[in-house]
Amino acid sequence: MATWIDFKELRARLRFEDVLRHHGVEVKKKGDQHHGFCPLPSHKGKRNSVSFSASLTKGIFNCFGCQAKGNVLEFSALMDGVNPDDGTALRAVAIKLRDRFCPELGKSPQKAKPKESAVEPELPAPATESPPLPVVVNEPLDFELKRLDYDHPYLRSRGFTAETVHHFGLGVCSKGLLADRVAIPVHNADNQLVGYCGRIVDDKRISEEHR
Repeated sequence: MATWIDFKELRARLRFEDVLRHHGVEVKKKGDQHHGFCPLPSHKGKRNSVSFSASLTKGIFNCFGCQAKGNVLEFSALMDGVNPDDGTALRAVAIKLRDRFCPELGKSPQKAKPKESAVEPELPAPATESPPLPVVVNEPLDFELKRLDYDHPYLRSRGFTAETVHHFGLGVCSKGLLADRVAIPVHNADNQLVGYCGRIVDDKRISEEHR
């Protein structure tokens, strides 16, 4: 079952300085900026110049040498050798950071007790009553779609940023009932995965018969 995580809230809570030290980076501050040699394992070339900078307040980084840039979650993913564009892998990195630095975000919110309402007088039943409709509740899924294409050209053409794709877990499916469709995870009020919606990526296949 997928673990729900609020990427935006986590980035707001994380201190980039703590994450840098967590990955063994010696923090050299000047104001709210850190400058130093690029620590990324994917950095190519010699580390003989100060090319890496990180905004400790904005939670973003940039290396003028290897051209890597992004937010604190993407930095941690690169340090772990993970592709930040892989939504599932990035979620795992985020959960690890949350559990280490912001464990309170992993706790389930307390449900408010319903307020007691004033007792209303019972109205007489109508002459003929229709049988009550069944209440349909989708049970949480015991699986999660794998190998979705999180970097599909369709997502980029519709203006979705990598951050939005990662936050909602969007990806183009290659097989099954959602083949050639954007798989859109659906969660219930408890943030449990209960299903998927699909949006076809080839508009030419849409017709009156096949909508």
